[in-house]
Amino acid sequence: DEDTQYKFKSIFTFFNYFVYLIVILITFDNIGDVIDIRKVRVLTRVGVVTFPGSLDDRDARRAITLAGHTAVALWHKDHDLQSVDAVVLPGGFSYGDYLRCGAIAAKSPIVGDIVEAIGKGLPVLGICNGFQILMEAGVLPGGLIRNDHGQFICRDQELIVENTATRWTAGFDQGQRITIPLK
Repeated sequence: DEDTQYKFKSIFTFFNYFVYLIVILITFDNIGDVIDIRKVRVLTRVGVVTFPGSLDDRDARRAITLAGHTAVALWHKDHDLQSVDAVVLPGGFSYGDYLRCGAIAAKSPIVGDIVEAIGKGLPVLGICNGFQILMEAGVLPGGLIRNDHGQFICRDQELIVENTATRWTAGFDQGQRITIPLK
């Protein structure tokens, strides 16, 4: 039925976002930021930030709800993370991406609060443009470059789980092969 199809689409969209999560984990693990899994708490309140031009924020909130958590809408101009346990920066075209992807959004009031909270251990998932925002905010080292052919890529990507000592990968086995959508 239509409701089941929508639930599947929302869950699939959420798993689409997983590729960015893996990239973030690999980056943090490479600079020695490993989380003690014994101190991990259940994520119950997950904030989703909306910027002008966001388009996956509603899908992200729905997927969080379907996963059994409370989705909390966060507005880009606010300075209040509303006591969330994690934050999702969704995809879209924040501010139309007129400068560099994510550059203007990285200067939003809530992003400054998110960067500060990351320093205190708040888990953050950057999806598509959200990942670009994290890069522009200086959360992750390095920079982004355009792919060599300028075309959109959409395919399944096999990954090998290298580290299970993070709150995001604790449910996997080390060395486990997982396939995720890459887009």
